[in-house]
Order: sequence, then C-alpha cells, then structure tokens
Amino acid sequence: MKMNRIAIMAVLVISLLGVTMVSGCIGGNGILTQAGPGGIAIPADYVKGYTDTVEGYDVSQYIADSNNPNHVLNDLKQSAEDAGWSLISDGEVYIGGYIGGTALEKGDEMMVIQVVEAGDQVTAFILIGPLDDSDINDNGNGNDLDNNSSNNDAPTTDAPGQDISDVPRYPGSTRTESFSMGDEDYSLVMVWYLSDAGPDEIKDFYEYTLEAEGWESTSTNRWVVDGEVHIILTAEKLDREVVVSVNPSDHYDGMTSVTIALEEY
Repeated sequence: MKMNRIAIMAVLVISLLGVTMVSGCIGGNGILTQAGPGGIAIPADYVKGYTDTVEGYDVSQYIADSNNPNHVLNDLKQSAEDAGWSLISDGEVYIGGYIGGTALEKGDEMMVIQVVEAGDQVTAFILIGPLDDSDINDNGNGNDLDNNSSNNDAPTTDAPGQDISDVPRYPGSTRTESFSMGDEDYSLVMVWYLSDAGPDEIKDFYEYTLEAEGWESTSTNRWVVDGEVHIILTAEKLDREVVVSVNPSDHYDGMTSVTIALEEY
C-alpha cells in the first residue's frame, strides 16, 4: 500500500493512494483518538505520514480529510493544552530550520504546530524540541515576522539554505527559509521566497521555466479569495514531484510568497 505525500508549508497538494486507519482510544471529548507526539491525543482519522528528526527536533506529519485548516489547528492546540502544554505564541516561530505557526511549552520543551490546506485535505506538522524564547516571532534571519510587519521590514538578504537547481527562484526574489528531511527512500525539500511581483507574473514564469527544465505539468489552479489571488502549480519529472504555491504574503503588504516543495521517491 503506497502513500503519496506532497507537502508544502504555505499550501500543499496531498495525494493519498492508500491509507490505513489507526486504532485508538476514546478521548475525553468522546472522539476516537490515537497517541501523538508530546503525549497529545490525535484524532484517529488523521493519517500519520512522515516522521523525522531535524536539528534535534522531532517532526511528525498528519493528514486530515478536511477543508478547514483552522479547525484542524484548533483541535491539535486543544489536545496539546489538555495534555499540559501551555500556549506561548500564535505568531511565527523558527524551530529546527522550519517556520511554524503556533507554539506551546511544557517544562523545557517547545511544541510547534503548523497546518496547511490543499483542496479537501489539511496537512499538519508537529515539531517538538528544546524551548528557546529567541525562536518566537523570528525567522532566524533577524526579520521579525509578527503581524505588524510592513514592506519596510521585508527581508532583502537570503536566509541560509540552497535553491533547487531545476526549479529556479523567481528573478529578484529573496529566499526567506529552507527545510529538508528524508532518507534513502524518500526526501522532501522546501524553500520559501518573497517577491514584490504579482502572483500571475510568477505563475507565468514557472509555467515556462518548469517546462524548459524538463518538468511535465500536472496541474495549475488559480482562485481568488477576498480579492487576493492564490495559485498552485504541480509538475513531475521521473521519480520527483514539485509543487509551487504562490500566495499573498501574510506578513508584508503588497508582497507575494512563493513556496516550493520537492519530493523524491
């Protein structure tokens, strides 16, 4: 039974060719649950995906059949609080080379929960590692990512990491973060960029560039929410799949966020 996972931080496309339900117990709210990281109860219908340790932080991936990322986040956050974790931030958190959205603490450990939506599924990443207050509201590059950011605060210097050779960055964009994990059977590389170009300009660039780099396009989706354009492009090459997500920046007015996720099997 094969599970095909495509996960990106801003918006990810997930394809499940087969899943195995995990038996569990009844939680305090009457919902069937399974044991999760940090002692929290995970709803039993969340499918456990990839697990790894990155820079000393344990990373667990769960996939939920839902089109409501806020509902998934609130479920996981409530489960963590029920297990004794205390909320310390609903802003951005830098942990283990990864930017997450909600941080909780318990003793000398920190838990970060990040959820992303793709169609009728939501992918949740749960990271647990040593507590470090300097990680809160900082992307590790000296660029504050709180909700009061403006164009003047937008980073202009690349964060540490590497670009993907055959998925070039949009010209003039700034790399804000990168993340990788995997083994001999599977690897995931994610790179985030910030650009002052419009989403359709970026879409046109990647449609042309991916084809020129030998990728075969598998889908292009564009939709508008509250006047803002969101775009997802997917393509494949041999045993590799790439997702390019283009969205308005949550932190810098008038800027566009580009997230590239590359999976290799």
